[in-house]
Amino acid sequence: VEHPPTLAIALEELAEARIAADDMKEARATLEELAEVAGRAADDRLTAIAWNETIRVLRALKRPDEARQVVPVAHAAVARAGDEPALRIQLAMHEATLIGATGEAARALTILDEARALLGPDAEAGPGADLARGLEMTTAITLANARRFDEAAAAFERTIAVAITSLGADHPQLVGAYSNLAEARRRGGHVATSVDALREAARIAEARGEQTKALARIWARLAGTELEAGRAEAALAGYDRALALAARIAPDDAALANDVGADRGLALRELGRFPEAVAAYDQIIARAQQAGLAGPTAFQAYLNRGLAKRDAGDLAGA
Repeated sequence: VEHPPTLAIALEELAEARIAADDMKEARATLEELAEVAGRAADDRLTAIAWNETIRVLRALKRPDEARQVVPVAHAAVARAGDEPALRIQLAMHEATLIGATGEAARALTILDEARALLGPDAEAGPGADLARGLEMTTAITLANARRFDEAAAAFERTIAVAITSLGADHPQLVGAYSNLAEARRRGGHVATSVDALREAARIAEARGEQTKALARIWARLAGTELEAGRAEAALAGYDRALALAARIAPDDAALANDVGADRGLALRELGRFPEAVAAYDQIIARAQQAGLAGPTAFQAYLNRGLAKRDAGDLAGA
């Protein structure tokens, strides 16, 4: 296409699709081309978007130093585009996420507060709902990185409230929001309400007919939280449900099975079912060996297998 304005629009949409598909390497290349083409098209807004999203992509690629170098370039690009509030808010979220993960939570929260002031009235229920939701989510993640888990949980709750208002109670984005809320509550010592949040995440996913690896991992996380709450029977049922889903959707994925079933033996040990716990760890070890999954998973399985044998009174085997 030899028409830069049209090509720039197409590149922006392609970059967005590649980011959504988590293809960050290709997204990076697309954003580089977008910045160049948008410059030739004299489209300051798309140029600003290219630099904004580059921060996000470089962070995802674990290149934080490069991302930091892009931040002043993005600020200059947003200024040239007229300091549009939406662009400034998006830049604030990307910058805050970048620095908040590396020990600068206070500065990140200040940036987010300044961006929040740019939202218009009733933003949570209007056209600015996506930005309002993004700001609350970024705030929550920043607080969690700073180990301020109760405040993070409150911010995740606000994120969920905005999402329900603007998207509906069963929108797929709420699955991740409830999962994040559960982790913040758990790490803040509120295990019972963490269970409630994970159950809601699983309910929404199932209500939408999802049969995915993500759902299997949610069931496993729910099982682990039930176990932490002292409910071993509920935990065992959750692990079994996660393993059954993993076997149904990805029967040859040993890594997934070992991931979601890694702590099933702990539930069996809590229930005093030591031979079954040993057998559960034997399955993990066998899958790891067959799939060449050496390392921490197999190490932990051998360790827990020894402890289960000890609990059963088989000290020589332990």
